[in-house]
Amino acid sequence: MVIDYKKDGVNWVEEVMKATDGQGCEAVFDGVGKDTFDGSLEVTKRKGTFVSFGNASGAAPPFSIA
Repeated sequence: MVIDYKKDGVNWVEEVMKATDGQGCEAVFDGVGKDTFDGSLEVTKRKGTFVSFGNASGAAPPFSIA
C-alpha cells in the first residue's frame, strides 16, 4: 500500500491506522524527518521498530524518550 502524505485532504496517519485495523505498523522507516516524525511515531505499533534515517524536510524535533 502506498499513501501520498502530501496529497491534499489525505491524513496519512488515519489511513495507516485504518489499513492496520488500528494496530499500527511493526516497523516504520522514516526518511523524511520533521514533517512526518510525529506521525511515524504514532503509527508505530507498541513494541514496534521505528527507524529515522533522513532529514529531507529538516531535523526532527528533540523529544524525551522517557
